[in-house]
Amino acid sequence: MSDSDVGKKLVEEDDMSVKKGEFDFDPEIIPTLGWISSVRAYLEEIETIMPSAKHRAINQLSETTKREKWDTATIELETAILESNFDDHFPRLLRYSIVTLLHTVVETQMFRLANYLRQKQGLSLTVNDCRGRGIKRTKLYLNKVVILNIADDPAWKKLCDLNDLRDIVVHRGGLQGPGKHQQEVVRRLIKEYNGGLSLLGPEDGSESEIEVSQDFCRCFLDTIEQFFRRLFQKAGML
Repeated sequence: MSDSDVGKKLVEEDDMSVKKGEFDFDPEIIPTLGWISSVRAYLEEIETIMPSAKHRAINQLSETTKREKWDTATIELETAILESNFDDHFPRLLRYSIVTLLHTVVETQMFRLANYLRQKQGLSLTVNDCRGRGIKRTKLYLNKVVILNIADDPAWKKLCDLNDLRDIVVHRGGLQGPGKHQQEVVRRLIKEYNGGLSLLGPEDGSESEIEVSQDFCRCFLDTIEQFFRRLFQKAGML
């Protein structure tokens, strides 16, 4: 499956395109859209800056080798390390940072919305009174207390997948892990987002690392933006 197919898969069933400037803004909407816009700008910036950063680093290395008169073997080794960093390690870590940012946007802004609706409706129960944690606890609160059903939203399963991916990045540094359940989760995510996610290393290797594509990050940004628009409309804020 190509990256474009991944994009189609992520946004399928989302029939409400987002157009800037079309909102009649409720003040509580602005922070959410601001966060999404900031992550989008960050993603675009790192796409632009990486080639020029690599070029500068290579030039600096070349100047150092001439000044310090390195031998050929050392030059080749240091050049290989630098290219590996810019071509593989840095992009992977930056995309991991995007995953954690995306999850933070969803978790924080869902909680913020739930708290806003609690105050607006004069409800005594809070999100923290519900069982669970993270986005699933907020979803339970919105469903059962605020009576704002989001469990049937076309993006909800994708947001749960994002939560699982975030846990892999944060708790295992992107590694698959040795546990059977850990590996089952990784295999499920890669199958679901084939082309957007992949595994570097053996399929059953505990040190195999999950790879996140740039297109996966862009498509999830769109999915999150569309999810919150539908949520704001259900809450009567648009």
